[in-house]
Amino acid sequence: MKQKFGDMKGSKRMADDRIIYAQVLLLDNKIEAWKICQDQKRSPYDFKAFWKQDRINDYTMDTFVFYDMETYIENGWNFNSYVYNILAPRWINEWEYADDYKGSRAKEITLEEQKEFLDGINKAFGGRFEFVGQLGAN
Repeated sequence: MKQKFGDMKGSKRMADDRIIYAQVLLLDNKIEAWKICQDQKRSPYDFKAFWKQDRINDYTMDTFVFYDMETYIENGWNFNSYVYNILAPRWINEWEYADDYKGSRAKEITLEEQKEFLDGINKAFGGRFEFVGQLGAN
């Protein structure tokens, strides 16, 4: 769903944890900024970006919506982790980044890298994170 700058107007809605949005802010069809989140960005101004003021009306946004019940999830992942770490970065990286891009790039990670990250959080919180994670698995 591609939008031209200023096309999206409206009030903020409550985030739905069964929907994740991958969005890119584009100039000349190259990434100026990107987001993966549960609240859809409605305007290019919702992005933190290094704006090219003389081209402000040339920015466009593109959005891909991932729905929990419609998204195939590989074994070992849950919906949120798989979308944030695999599917959304893969979609975002279909575009080139602007030559003067200054932010971090969307990076796909493996299940092993995700487990290692979660183990690190678990250690930092003395095992409490693992307990909360188990509650969410039910």
